[in-house]
Amino acid sequence: MFQSTSTELLDGLRDPQNKAAWEQFCARYGPALMAFATKLGLEPADAQDATQETFISFSRAYSEGHYKRERGRLRSWLCKIAQNKVRDIYRRRAHDPVQMGDRHEQSLEEIVDEGRQIEIWEQEWRKAVIRTCLESVRKDVSAQTFAAFQEVTLKERDPEAVAKELGMSRVAVTKANRRVLLRMREMHRVMDVDL
Repeated sequence: MFQSTSTELLDGLRDPQNKAAWEQFCARYGPALMAFATKLGLEPADAQDATQETFISFSRAYSEGHYKRERGRLRSWLCKIAQNKVRDIYRRRAHDPVQMGDRHEQSLEEIVDEGRQIEIWEQEWRKAVIRTCLESVRKDVSAQTFAAFQEVTLKERDPEAVAKELGMSRVAVTKANRRVLLRMREMHRVMDVDL
């Protein structure tokens, strides 16, 4: 699912009928959009609505050729769309007394300032790219190699203990870890460059 480079994915998204490209795009960046909307104060159901509305607006605008690479990165454009969808939900909630309860009408900017919104988006975008890289690399290496990487790098365990647990030498664990890290860096460079 995560094998396309960013350029291939962007090219595939030009065709609204390219189901595989759209599924891949949504799988890659849906979690980032969902986390972004949640961190901007939306409840899970509203965050899901904001995510879906962002994808719909993005799909329509992208298919119509509104995104131009020379104007900026796609992720910045996607962030603006997401911010607008979260704002829309805040506005709708403000006009619904059942959803508002005792709270007064608040705008998104009253809850999270613009600069912090951008920081949150960048954090979530980076996490999405790393998740995608991990999934891709996991498919490219043996289960034992990936397990060594997980234990040493992600869980910060001692390579000697990991070697004993996995039935490998310490050198093999170190090499496996290094191989995955190099592959992760390579994948990250390819994925993040265009977006």
